[in-house]
Amino acid sequence: MKYQAHFTTAFYIFLFACALLHASHFLSFTYNSPIDFRNVYLGARCWLQGQNAYDDAVLKQTWQSVCEDEHIENTLPPGLPQNSLVYPPAAFPVYGLTALMPWKWAAVVNVLFSCAALLLIVWLIRNYFDLTRIPFILILLVACAFKGTFHALLVGQPTFLFLLTGLLSLYLIKRQHNYTAALLLGITLCKPTLALPFVIYLVVRRRYRVVAIAVLWQLVLLVVSLFVFTQPLALLNGFSHNINALMDMVYAQGNIYYMRTLTDAGVWVNYLISNSYALWKLLQNGMLILLAYVLWNKPIKNDAHLFTAIAFVSLLLSYHLFYDVLLLLPLVGLVGASSPKYKIWAACLALPLFLPVNGVLDRTFAGTYFPFLYLHLPLVLVALGCWFIAYTRMNHK
Repeated sequence: MKYQAHFTTAFYIFLFACALLHASHFLSFTYNSPIDFRNVYLGARCWLQGQNAYDDAVLKQTWQSVCEDEHIENTLPPGLPQNSLVYPPAAFPVYGLTALMPWKWAAVVNVLFSCAALLLIVWLIRNYFDLTRIPFILILLVACAFKGTFHALLVGQPTFLFLLTGLLSLYLIKRQHNYTAALLLGITLCKPTLALPFVIYLVVRRRYRVVAIAVLWQLVLLVVSLFVFTQPLALLNGFSHNINALMDMVYAQGNIYYMRTLTDAGVWVNYLISNSYALWKLLQNGMLILLAYVLWNKPIKNDAHLFTAIAFVSLLLSYHLFYDVLLLLPLVGLVGASSPKYKIWAACLALPLFLPVNGVLDRTFAGTYFPFLYLHLPLVLVALGCWFIAYTRMNHK
């Protein structure tokens, strides 16, 4: 017992230290920092003005106008080559209200909202998945100690909004508020990769009507965005072009700079076998459908176990960046309920999710001589997935 108490104390200190280290990124915060939020903000702003934000020149010019009006130094223009707009037109009505604000106000409001959303995300995960035996502060510390969380807050990632709406939809379904839940899930679909585990989870739980209504709500948002715009086909073509360009840049070109923050196992396929993107995409989709079918055919009864299994599948077989590991927060409850030996194994396997591995590689010779170390995230998730399978089997004996 004394040994376990020492381990728990050391783990809390470690998490707090990691959270402080990652939070230090905010010391360099400027109005150019929220680059991800800026894209949807500019997209909604251009949409309201009848301009096509998927046109890189329009996006850059709109930002330049914002900088001139609000006296901001334009040190990091949006768009190509690294930060083009890849959110669908349906996201513009969702962000329309923020687009009416001055950028300086909108940037601050988004940071405050995202911080509040993170607190609610932790509360919802703890309550929906019945993890109340795990202290709220522990789950929150784990969330803050993830190396992607404060980065996502700094760049204004919409992940916080859409993860909140996804979890709220599950919470409301449990309380029989199905239509409100479907509306929130429809908003979550503005970020399809993040919505994927929620959709699979609800399909496995046979909540087909909620999913169908959510898809209809997403189509309503899309129709509204296209109806307001004078050239709807140009909007759709621009969105499609940006998505294809991003996928080509990340996978087909095999550039480690773009692959280093991905959880998708495809980064290793493309690193080891050049020009394999088209084949991997086909296999990836096939495996995703197959594993979803297996879970649907023999669903896991425990909600936390089921969602965690789906989160692992989604993170490894679709496009996710490192901040999306927040989807694995229910795993904290499973680790907390495991034996001391399993706790230690889980903590050791998960270390790279907390430590700034890429930052160390950037500052040492290891990054130059061993570039494959940048692609550690999928391997960490595979290792944790094996831990999860072992733990699940042990608890079902």
